[in-house]
Amino acid sequence: MRFEKRFWEEFSSSPTLTEDGPVDVTWETTEADKKRDYAMVAFSGADDARECVGWPRKGKRRRYMSALGEVYPGIQKQLRKSRFMDWPREQWTKASYYFPRLNEVTRWGPFWKAGYKDYLHFAGEHTSYAFSGYMEGALTSGYRLARRLAVRDKVLPA
Repeated sequence: MRFEKRFWEEFSSSPTLTEDGPVDVTWETTEADKKRDYAMVAFSGADDARECVGWPRKGKRRRYMSALGEVYPGIQKQLRKSRFMDWPREQWTKASYYFPRLNEVTRWGPFWKAGYKDYLHFAGEHTSYAFSGYMEGALTSGYRLARRLAVRDKVLPA
């Protein structure tokens, strides 16, 4: 979503939101931008994403604005442009963010970290619980694994 100003600051709010659907998470993607052109992402996952994809094309924007309007009064008036992305059906993406379910961190976390029998190793945003779903998660997990392998192979000291 595109806005000309950070309207949420008028009522001492934040562009960052986490709640139970249909819009699960929002965040600003233009924190350092000073050009009066601000963007906010609204993300829906799992069952909420299926619900949103099923909304009629004509009513999709209105429904999102209705859901967000409960937290961000006046968002409809401030919105300049928006685009709905169905990432799992997008030709070159076919996927979305990964967020662990209840108990998945303690179930899978040790496996992602240890690997399997020292010959199968895992890296990627889904293995980083500090930055799950983000580029930073992919970077930190790749670094963590590269360092572990370099120590194992005595390329770097322990």
